[in-house]
Amino acid sequence: MSIKIYFDLDGVLADFEQAETAVSQGVDFNRSSGLLSDEQKRAEAEFWRKIEGTDFFKNIPPMAGADRLLKAARKISGENMFVLSRAPKPEKFAAGETEQARVAEQKREWVLARFGAYFTRSRIFIALDGAKEKMIAHPQKWDILIDDRPETVDGWTAAGGAGVVFSSPKDAEGRLKKLAAAHKREYYDCRRVAVLELLVRACNGM
Repeated sequence: MSIKIYFDLDGVLADFEQAETAVSQGVDFNRSSGLLSDEQKRAEAEFWRKIEGTDFFKNIPPMAGADRLLKAARKISGENMFVLSRAPKPEKFAAGETEQARVAEQKREWVLARFGAYFTRSRIFIALDGAKEKMIAHPQKWDILIDDRPETVDGWTAAGGAGVVFSSPKDAEGRLKKLAAAHKREYYDCRRVAVLELLVRACNGM
């Protein structure tokens, strides 16, 4: 079974925090809503109001070190690399689902403009509703999600996949290499078992 690697966008490949804090005057709210203070919740509501109808998501800077991470991932999985991100919920915008769809398209354009060497449009998945693990039918053991939210990685691994909680490109690269080494060991263990089974059958047939 080959390795497939799925990358979150905001907070992994895209430096959403840098772009967001510039608009929200230094208040960071790129985390689960249940963990936000009242001040952060007010700043979040004001942030979505300010960016609605703008090109905010097209202009987010790439995460420093993202290109190196992608190069390392390509050595591990070849072309089996995908973007798996979410668009903001429609209730965050006055225009609702219309603005949500516009933002989703901006995210696709962002990936193609900055990392088109790694991803085609068909490999960019932007969820409009629901959990990421529900976008991919039954994640397999070696379907690896790199995401900055632990709860998202937990949902993915519970569904059957493997996950890396992103803290930095360097750390994610190291964790990916460890998973790739485990995959390689499993592959050769399976090959050895298969060879032994063939030898046993050959001996029994003598």
